[in-house]
Amino acid sequence: MSAPMRQTETVDQALTLDDLARRIAREMRRAAAIADDCQDAIDWDDHGALSHETVARLQGLDMLSQQLVELGRVLDRLANEGLSGAVPRALLDDVRLGDLKRRLEGAGAGGAPGAEVW
Repeated sequence: MSAPMRQTETVDQALTLDDLARRIAREMRRAAAIADDCQDAIDWDDHGALSHETVARLQGLDMLSQQLVELGRVLDRLANEGLSGAVPRALLDDVRLGDLKRRLEGAGAGGAPGAEVW
């Protein structure tokens, strides 16, 4: 089921459902890679500078990474189902990270993963 386009919205202003699903899946993999990098940084703490409690809490990054990868797989599968329909670009109006919003709109790959954060 696709979101209805507004009367003033043209087809050029809409995103196809499969393209948007692929782009979101790609972003989820990028986010998972960032979480993996953070997890690797924690593993480098061979001097024991982090407390056991902190390390235990930060292990959630591993779960986050796995969940993002799995959700990305679901979206990839959705995109490959050949669903038709358009999604209004206005759906992305609440996305506040500029690079992410441009990538979801299909404006290009942008910078390195997490460039806006780091």
